[in-house]
Amino acid sequence: MPFPPIMAAFLLSALFAMGFGKPTPPLPREQNAPDQARVAKIAEWLPKEPSGFGKPITDREYWTNPERKALLRLEMTKAESLLGKTFPAWNDATYLEFSKTGKRTSGDRMLRERNSWLKPLVLAECLEGKGRFLPLLREVLKDYAKQPTWVMPAHDPKLTSYRGTEYDVDLGAATFGLELAEALYLLGDKIEADLRGNLQEELRKRVFDPVIRSIRTGKGCWWLRGTNNWTAVCLAGAVGAALSTIPDPEERALFVAAGELYIGGYVNGFSPDGYCAEGVGYWNYGMRNFLLLRQELSEATAGRLDLFSQPRVVGMALFGSRILIGKTAAPCFGDCRFGTKPSDAVLAYCNEALRLKLDLPQHDGTREGLAETLMGTAVAGSLVPTATETDDPLRFYFADAGVLCSRAGGGSRLGIGIKAGGNGSHSHNDVGSYDIALDDTILTGDPGGPAWYDGKTFSSERYARKILNSYGHPVPVVDGKLQVDAVPVHAGHLNNSDIRSNGRVTETSLAGARDEMTIDFTRSYDVPSLKSLTRRMVHDRRGGGTIAIEDTVVFEGNGTFEDAVIADGEWRPLDGGSLLIGSGESRLLVRIESTEAFSLRPEIIEEMGAKPFTRIGITLGRPVRSATVKMTFSPAPQRN
Repeated sequence: MPFPPIMAAFLLSALFAMGFGKPTPPLPREQNAPDQARVAKIAEWLPKEPSGFGKPITDREYWTNPERKALLRLEMTKAESLLGKTFPAWNDATYLEFSKTGKRTSGDRMLRERNSWLKPLVLAECLEGKGRFLPLLREVLKDYAKQPTWVMPAHDPKLTSYRGTEYDVDLGAATFGLELAEALYLLGDKIEADLRGNLQEELRKRVFDPVIRSIRTGKGCWWLRGTNNWTAVCLAGAVGAALSTIPDPEERALFVAAGELYIGGYVNGFSPDGYCAEGVGYWNYGMRNFLLLRQELSEATAGRLDLFSQPRVVGMALFGSRILIGKTAAPCFGDCRFGTKPSDAVLAYCNEALRLKLDLPQHDGTREGLAETLMGTAVAGSLVPTATETDDPLRFYFADAGVLCSRAGGGSRLGIGIKAGGNGSHSHNDVGSYDIALDDTILTGDPGGPAWYDGKTFSSERYARKILNSYGHPVPVVDGKLQVDAVPVHAGHLNNSDIRSNGRVTETSLAGARDEMTIDFTRSYDVPSLKSLTRRMVHDRRGGGTIAIEDTVVFEGNGTFEDAVIADGEWRPLDGGSLLIGSGESRLLVRIESTEAFSLRPEIIEEMGAKPFTRIGITLGRPVRSATVKMTFSPAPQRN
C-alpha cells in the first residue's frame, strides 16, 4: 500500500537528515579521489531514483514469469523450510573468539548462518507475493539492524566496528550491505517505514560513510587502493548498495565513479597475460564480484560505462579456461583449496558477455548472492571487445607469470600445471610447484591451500605452516633449507611489491606432442653454497603419455639434497624405489631415478583443515657436489 503524502514527506525528511540527500562536497584531488567533473557527468547518466537488479515485488508480471519461478524454485523450498524455525541468535562470545584466541571459524560460521536467511526469504516472498514470509522477514531484518557489526571477526582486530566507535568496511560488511540494500529495493513498502529507515541508517553508518571518508582522506578501506580480490568484492558491495538505496543521484554518482577508478587496482593485480596469482579459488571470488560491479555500473549508466570495454579484461576472463589441465581440473596453487574448479557461473557470464565462443557445458543460471541471482549479462548500448584468437586446446603458457598448463591429447591421459612464478597475494613458497592430473583427476603435486584461516595466517608467522611453506609442496629441500618467503607480510596483509623468490623460465619448447619447460629457481633458496638449481619438465603425449620432472643441483662444495613427491590419497612403494599413487583405475606409476642412492621418507601432513596428504621425501644418501633426481609419471597399467 503506498504511503500517504504526509508519511512520504516525513520519510523523505528523515532520509535527508540521515545524509542520504545531502549534496556531495568537492573531493581533494591529492587523495587519488574521483574527479568531481566525472562525478557530475555520471550523475547526469543515472536514473532519478535508486534501483537494484530485477524488479520490485509490485511487478507481478516479472515475478510470475514461469522461467523465473523455475530457476528460483530451490530458493522457495529453502524459505519454506525456515518457516517455524528460530533465527540463529547473535553470540558475543562466538564473535569475540578470534580477538582472544586467533580462531575465526566459529565467528565466521555464525555470520554465514545468520546472513543465509535473507536471500531465500526475499525471493520467496517476491515470487509468491502473498505476505506468507513477511512476518519472519521483518523479524530477521530487525535482528540485522541491531547486530553489533557486519564485519567478519578477523577483519576487526581492534573491535572498533563491533563496539561502534569507528566503522570499517570489509568483505563481510560490503557483501551483506549489498544483499540488504537489494532486499529493501525489492520489497519496497512491504517493509514498514520505521524499520526501513532504521536499516538505511545502518547502511549509512556501516558502509556508505566509511567509504566516503576513505575516498576523501585516504584512510580506512585500504581495499580502495588495493590490487587483490578485496578490491573487487568490496567495491561491488558498496557501489551496488549505494545504487539500490541512496536517493541523491550525485552521491550515487560518487560511488559509481569510485568503482570506475579503484577497480583498476584489481585489474592491475593480474599479470598482463591474464594470470591470477591468487589462484583459481580467488579468481572465482574476485572475478565473480568484478562481473557484478561491471553489471551494476553498466546498467546504472545505460551502457555508457562498461568495465568490459578494456581489452585487458578478455585475458582476465579467459584465465578460467586457460588454467585447466583437464576437462574441469585446475592446479590449486596458492591458497586455492584442493579440488577447486573454475566457476561455471563466472565462465558462463564471460562467455556470453564477451562472446568468447568457449565450449562450455550449459550453465543452469544459479548464482550465489541475491543481487547476483537477479542480474543479467547484456547491457543496452554496451560495446565490449571480442576475443579474436583461438587458444590451443593442448596448452596455454602464461609467459608473464611463468606458468604452463599442458593438457592431455594425442593419446596422453595426463595434464600438468607448473609454475616458475606467479607469486603474490595468497601465495605459498612454491616456486617450481606443479599438479598432475590423470584424465580429470589430480593425483599428485601441489596440495592446495587451507580450509580455514586463523590469526597467524596473514602475519609474520604465515610460512611456519608446512602447507604454506615449501616443505608441503613438490619442491626440493636444499642443504636443509626451505624456499625463502615468497612475499613479505606487512600490516596484516600480503604485499606483492617485493617478490624475491620467483623462479626464472630459461627455456620452453611447446609444439606438437611434446611440451618442455626449464626453470632456474636457484634464487628461491638462501643457501650460500648453492651454485645452481634447475627443474626441467617434459610432457610427452605419445602413447598413454609421460610427464618427467628432472631436478639438477650444483653446489660450490658439498650439500644435502631432498626432493619430494606429494600423494593425494592412497600410495604405496614398489621395487626399485618407484611408487604407485591413486586407487582403482585412477593410478599413476612414478619411476624415480637418481645419480645418487636415495631413500624414501613418507610423512602425512594434515594442517588447517585441508585434506590430508603424504609428502614422500626422496633423500639422497650423502652430501653431494652435484646430483640429478628424475621423477617420471605415467598412467599405471590397467588391472586384468
